[in-house]
Amino acid sequence: MSGERTQPTDSIPWYREPWPWLLIALPTASVIGSLATLIVATRGADSLVRDDWYRAGQAINRSLERDHIATHLALRADLSVRATTGELSLELTGRSAEPLTDLVLQLDHPTLTERDARIVLSRRTPGGPYVGRLPGRAPGRWYATLTPMAAESQPDHAPWRLRGVVQLPSEGPIRLEHEPL
Repeated sequence: MSGERTQPTDSIPWYREPWPWLLIALPTASVIGSLATLIVATRGADSLVRDDWYRAGQAINRSLERDHIATHLALRADLSVRATTGELSLELTGRSAEPLTDLVLQLDHPTLTERDARIVLSRRTPGGPYVGRLPGRAPGRWYATLTPMAAESQPDHAPWRLRGVVQLPSEGPIRLEHEPL
């Protein structure tokens, strides 16, 4: 028995040692991180990318022509928003070729397409302001596009367009006008 080795009787069980847990924790953290990434990727669709991006790119030159027409007509719109009720009032000035009964104000959120809003503005009295209502509370920054209602039936032949950035709620009137080139 002189060359025989004996096991110590007071050894610690493996699950009380830190090294096996460290070796188990690293791959487990990697699996949990991968699952979290998969969940975020499948639930959070990217709404910034349009499905019809090629056609939208082709329409850019036609859209720029609408901006030039607005500049030539010296069109300007002053938009007022009543914060308590969400009522919109719009004064349109310039050399418009025809009297317009309805306008469309498209408010596009910079990142979330589900928050975009289309608002029809109508005149209650001839020569009076165009009025409409925000669909609920809309605080934040918006890209605004103002066009005549007739432009929706013929988007390629829309006579003019005014664009701007709108910050809601607003203290005073918001001006939409095309800057001369």
